[in-house]
Amino acid sequence: MLANAEDVLRVSEEATNIINNDQNGIVNALQNLKGTLAKLERVDSWYSSLLERVNSLTIELQDIDFELANKVGTLEMDEERLVYLDELLGELNRLEKKYNVVGIQGLVDLKQELEQKENTFSSLEEDIEKLTQLTEVQYQEVLSKGKMLSEARLKGIPNLEHKIKDILTELAMPNAVLKVKLSPLETPTNNGLEDIDFQVVTNKGMEFNSLKKVASGGELSRIMLAIKTILAEKGMLPTLIFDEIDTGVSGEVANKIGEIMKQMGRKMQLMSITHLPQVASKGSFHIKVYKEDRGEVTNTFIKTLNHEERLVEIAKMLSGNNPTNAALDNAKELLN
Repeated sequence: MLANAEDVLRVSEEATNIINNDQNGIVNALQNLKGTLAKLERVDSWYSSLLERVNSLTIELQDIDFELANKVGTLEMDEERLVYLDELLGELNRLEKKYNVVGIQGLVDLKQELEQKENTFSSLEEDIEKLTQLTEVQYQEVLSKGKMLSEARLKGIPNLEHKIKDILTELAMPNAVLKVKLSPLETPTNNGLEDIDFQVVTNKGMEFNSLKKVASGGELSRIMLAIKTILAEKGMLPTLIFDEIDTGVSGEVANKIGEIMKQMGRKMQLMSITHLPQVASKGSFHIKVYKEDRGEVTNTFIKTLNHEERLVEIAKMLSGNNPTNAALDNAKELLN
């Protein structure tokens, strides 16, 4: 309407002039018609209805003229507002394209949707605040329990170190000493408030260093066996499996390892994968794992040995696939 205000005003004036022109306006013509019909009505009353209809037309036209005048009175000739509305329409068209919606209602619906999301975000901020407070409470609980764990470790470490020392002496490592080092961490982990490092000295004159850095294969096997022996007693494990934990040892040391495993086997189910006859002879059962080629396929088999089969298998461990009588006698001695 602002953009066409001048044209609307001009045409409205034309319409008013058509209705009210003094010479050829419609109202003036109707007035003349009414005069003519009034003359006829005096002759014949039949013309009365026509006169009434002309009166109605005159009133309707005058009302139309009145509304046109009111409408013209409301017309704005505001150039600044026209510029503003043009810019607003341009912005609305841009938003419709940007958000892929149709019409003003599409923008209104989108606005309501965004307001709902905004309210959701406000709720999320409250949730985050609550969770932050809860996290702080739980963090303090973690620190409290972590301190309890640290105290228990400090209390238990001397006893652990002493027991490991005794077992290592039995396993022909009289000079070996294991020390548990606790290093505080900046933040708690699943394992507590400190990093735990098992450090060891295996011979006199050496300095303590991490177990994995200083121990040889045989030494590592014996130290791990000592640690597992103690932890198995405390942990109440139903089953413990050693996969060649006796690697790198032989002779009397191997015999001692077998004795320790035998003692552990009285308290739990212990399975040991081994190639040492001293260890294999200590078990309550002997299960052999072996492979055979059948045609183009190699198959793996497992078999529980009876006493005689076990005797032969231990003899093979001592002297090879064709055991000697001496090996068989030695195997029998080990089993007895």
